[in-house]
Amino acid sequence: MKDLRGRDLLRLRGVAAGHPLIGPRSVNIHLTNVCNLACRFCWYHSPLVTFEEKKQELDIAVFKRVIDDCAAMSVDAVDLEGGEVVCYSHAEEAFRYASRSGVALHAYTNLAYGRRPLAYIALADRLNVNFSAVNRESYRKMHGADHFDQVVENIRILTSLHAKKKKPRIWLTFIINENNFRDIELFLALADRLGVEHVFFRLFEATLEMKSLVFSKASARELGPLLLRLLGSSYKIPNNLAEISAVVNNGQFLKNIVDIPRTAHNNDRFFYYHNLRSATTRCYTGWFFSLIDEKGRVIAPCDNIGVCIAGNVYKDSFRDIWYSSEKFCRIRQEALHCIDTRKRKWKECRYCGHAVFNQEMDDFIAQRRGTS
Repeated sequence: MKDLRGRDLLRLRGVAAGHPLIGPRSVNIHLTNVCNLACRFCWYHSPLVTFEEKKQELDIAVFKRVIDDCAAMSVDAVDLEGGEVVCYSHAEEAFRYASRSGVALHAYTNLAYGRRPLAYIALADRLNVNFSAVNRESYRKMHGADHFDQVVENIRILTSLHAKKKKPRIWLTFIINENNFRDIELFLALADRLGVEHVFFRLFEATLEMKSLVFSKASARELGPLLLRLLGSSYKIPNNLAEISAVVNNGQFLKNIVDIPRTAHNNDRFFYYHNLRSATTRCYTGWFFSLIDEKGRVIAPCDNIGVCIAGNVYKDSFRDIWYSSEKFCRIRQEALHCIDTRKRKWKECRYCGHAVFNQEMDDFIAQRRGTS
């Protein structure tokens, strides 16, 4: 990996010091749990899901205080999420306020709406677009609506805007599952034609109610070679297929399957793959990332929510929680000491979205020790 510099190096020094010396690299802020789509793979809005959450959104005054804290703490970027961000009652106000903060503004959106929101959506430095389809038919199947042409048009508008103003950069997110994995190559070609900056692939993260989207053994035998072939393809658009291929082809895919029932803090989960090289790992994410959900809960910083709730911005400032919360300190130290995914408390970490990042931190620290 590249040598860490500047703020990231200061964050890593905080690990050695035992307390953060600077704010996180990024803060994901969930504005609302409301969405305009019913994506088949969504934990909350999928037609396969029977559990219904009460509609909730983050208070705009609380949001602004969080943004002010992020600016004061030298946070590199805030990532606005939903639901769908444009469904937030104060979406335009939130985007305009965050864009003036001096902190880089990223947002997750499906772009399945008309042109009016583009005026403030385009204030983002980067947009991560949930777009797991290659044509109208596959879009209806994956996203539950007929907005394929609208999304393509909005992407073209925004990429044209980027050519003139250098923002927003457009990343496309494609959730790989049983129903769309054969479209991966077509999706790369589509992304090339649309002129986006990056394609980010994710393996579907399953709940018990959505097990039908998990790969069959026959599909898995097809998926592995497909990914290996695409790694040698001529598509120039940057992507993370090498990481996906490493998981699918590591010999553990669809083995040692584990399920966890729903709790007060978590979805039910169905684990069919591992991101980690071994059952144990060290986690550095609590020093580099944080997440604030629509209920105001500060989470360090992943979907293992029952373990990682560090405070609430309705009660305390984000700044105080990040630097002074005893819960946050305990979470950081315990995760850094050792996460054992064989224990029930840490089973959700088998899906760790920061696995590559944590391994890079380990490698960097080992390299520094070797040269000191």
